[in-house]
Amino acid sequence: MRISFGAKTDIGQQRQHNEDNFLIDRKLRLFVTCDGMGGHAGGHVASALAVNLVRDELSNHFSDVIQGYDQGDESVTAGVLLNAIETSVQRTCFSIYERGQTVPAKHGMGTTLSLVLLCGSRAFIGHVGDSRVYLIRGGNIYQLTEDHSLLNELIKAGQPPDPETMDSRIKNAVTRAVGVHPSVDVDTLDMAVLPGDRFLLCSDGLHRYGDPQTWLNKVMTADNEENAAQALIDYANEQGGADNITAALVRVKEVPDGNAEATQLKLDTFRSLVLFRYLSYHELLKVLNLTHERLVKKGEYIFKEGDLENCTYVILKGRIQIRKANV
Repeated sequence: MRISFGAKTDIGQQRQHNEDNFLIDRKLRLFVTCDGMGGHAGGHVASALAVNLVRDELSNHFSDVIQGYDQGDESVTAGVLLNAIETSVQRTCFSIYERGQTVPAKHGMGTTLSLVLLCGSRAFIGHVGDSRVYLIRGGNIYQLTEDHSLLNELIKAGQPPDPETMDSRIKNAVTRAVGVHPSVDVDTLDMAVLPGDRFLLCSDGLHRYGDPQTWLNKVMTADNEENAAQALIDYANEQGGADNITAALVRVKEVPDGNAEATQLKLDTFRSLVLFRYLSYHELLKVLNLTHERLVKKGEYIFKEGDLENCTYVILKGRIQIRKANV
C-alpha cells in the first residue's frame, strides 16, 4: 500500500500546556492520536505513554500477526488482527493505570486513544474516548468512531442539553479512557480501503468546531497532508482554539490486490436498500463485515421452497428468477 501522511499538534489559544500526542510509524503504517486528561503533568504523561506503548505492543508482540495478514496468510483473519489491536490497547491501559497508582501526583490520569493500522488492503481501527477518526472518500467525509462521552450518551438517550446553558463538565466528560481504570472497553472496526481514501484522526480540539464540510474543503485544496493538517489547526484556532488541537492525515495512493470496483459496488448497493438507508457509514461498514459474497452460476439454485434459511440475500450483479413449486 502506497501512502502519504502528515500530522500536527498545537497548544491552542486558551490552554497553558499541550496534553495531546500523536505517533506515526511508517513501517507499521500505524497512526495514533491521544488526548490526555488528569491535569498538567498527568494528562501529558498519559498521552505520551499511550502512543508509544500501543505501538510497542503491536510491534513487539503482534508483528507476526500484522505481517501474516499483510502477506495473505489465510490463518490470520481480520478478526485476529482486530483482537491484537484490542489486546494492545488493553495492555497499554493497564500499564498507564499502574503508573498512576505508583506516582500519587499522576493518580487517575488517562487519555483518549484512536488509531488506524493499514494492513493488506484494509484499515483497522481501535478507539477509546472522544477523539475521532474520519474517512474522506468520494468527495464526502464520514465519522467512523463514536464518542465515548457524557454528551453523546445524553444525545443518544434523547436528552440533549441546551448548548447555551450546558455545564462545561458535561461537555468535557468522557465515559471511557485509557489508564483511568485497569481495563477499558475498546471499539474496533475494519474496512476495505480504496485508492484515494483519506483518514483524519483528530482530538476534540478540532472536532468541537463541528464543520466537517469546511475541513473537507481545506484537506482537498491543500498541497499535501502536512499542509492539510496545519490548515485544520489554523481553522480551529481561528474559531477560538479552546483546547489543544491535533490532526493527523493519511492518504492512500495505491492498494495492493484491491478490487476497488467490487468494494464500491457493494457499498453503493447496500446504501440503496431501504433496510439500510438510515444507517450511519460506520454502522453500514459493520453490516458489510458480516456479509459473505457468493458467486452463483447460471441455472444454479440459490435456495428451494421449504429450505430453512437464516440469512438475507442481496443481489450485487445479475438477475434471478423466483418460482413457486413447478409453476
